[in-house]
Amino acid sequence: MKRHKYLSTISSKITLFFLYGIMQLNTVSASFTDLEQDPYPLVFLQKNLTRILVNDNISPVVATRNYVYPQLAAFYILSLNDTGRNIFAAIRHFPAVPAKLSVENYSSSLAASYAFFEVAEKLIYTHQPFTDSFSVLLDWYRHTGMDTLLFRSSREAGKEVAKSIIEWMNQDGFNETRLMNKYILLKEPGKWQATYPGYFAAIEPHWGRIRPMVLTDKNQLDQFLPMDFDTTKNSFFYKEALHVYEVSKELTVEQKKIASFWDCNPFALKPMGHINTFVKKISPGGHWMNIAGIACTDKQFTLAQTSRVLTLCAVSLFDALIYTWDKKYQYSYLRPETFIEQVGMDDNWQPYIQSPPFPEFPSGHAVISNTAAAVLTALFGNSFFYVDDSETEFGLESRQFPSFQAAADEATISRVYGGIHFLFSCNIGQEMGKLMGDKFVATVLK
Repeated sequence: MKRHKYLSTISSKITLFFLYGIMQLNTVSASFTDLEQDPYPLVFLQKNLTRILVNDNISPVVATRNYVYPQLAAFYILSLNDTGRNIFAAIRHFPAVPAKLSVENYSSSLAASYAFFEVAEKLIYTHQPFTDSFSVLLDWYRHTGMDTLLFRSSREAGKEVAKSIIEWMNQDGFNETRLMNKYILLKEPGKWQATYPGYFAAIEPHWGRIRPMVLTDKNQLDQFLPMDFDTTKNSFFYKEALHVYEVSKELTVEQKKIASFWDCNPFALKPMGHINTFVKKISPGGHWMNIAGIACTDKQFTLAQTSRVLTLCAVSLFDALIYTWDKKYQYSYLRPETFIEQVGMDDNWQPYIQSPPFPEFPSGHAVISNTAAAVLTALFGNSFFYVDDSETEFGLESRQFPSFQAAADEATISRVYGGIHFLFSCNIGQEMGKLMGDKFVATVLK
């Protein structure tokens, strides 16, 4: 039976995080004797942030924003003594965070944790469980024997960096998009329409206006064009829809597992009689952030190394979805289920997984999976075997991959198996993702 995270009351959330924290306290590896090198605090914060975002049904694009700024704040502190901090040099408009903090004799680990927490607190909706989980982390620091003065100076250092990051974050255009008009359904042929069962309005139609960080050349994606919309039976577009339909009728057990594993739809609903209930799921970006964390753990990376990987992954995901969303609302293509119904192919057909509430082209999962895969491959190599258990707490089996690109390939085709994307949208999305990933690597890492 699948386990879904329905957290109906604040008390139940607090209990969940408290128990999770105590469990982690009892499993800290004794091999890490140097506090400043132990990656546990960042892994703990990242996981608890993900749990909050899952619980609050945060959209895929907003989730990438909620990941990137806390990671940047933490990594800035951890990299203060690193003269090769090319991540920040590559980010346009990065704020004038002090190169030397006003306080001295602080713990970089604790200061980074405070910076992460302070920034994340400004981004989430459900605050108390996250605050409680952070209290558990602070108890972990206290158990290391850290004295009160060092605790205080570390907190001040973290807050100092967080303040600059928050001010910069608030200038990225997000607040302005909250005041913009909602998406108006277009009545032209081939345009996106709300889908069963939620019939949600299209989310974040203005996300393309958000300020990117590294990938600042939007024109590089103008070469990627969708297939021309056409309802005639001998057209390529009709054949694309027919392909999705025929694949859905003969899905193997393995293809169903792949579709479900990469579903990552925070808006999924489960009809129960006359009502629909939300099914808690990790976002696509959250899934790839978890993969990055798995790789760091497998390689036994230090705190600073782990922070660098998570920051690079978060920035690449953030930028990639800004451009993906810009294209989605530029073309505003309809989903396969809408086309299949409109042309009378099958009035009762539904995709294997639910269509998320935004336009179809290009496949966002294809884009960000291939972007993240390019970044992680540059960091860990072409043949990095890992076991992805990101979905086990949602009742799905873990999956093994011989490389990050193999995972990205599977994530790309999963959208056709799921019935929510045309094949051309997945193929083009993959090309877009690889281009942005390679561009990101060339700009930041090489």
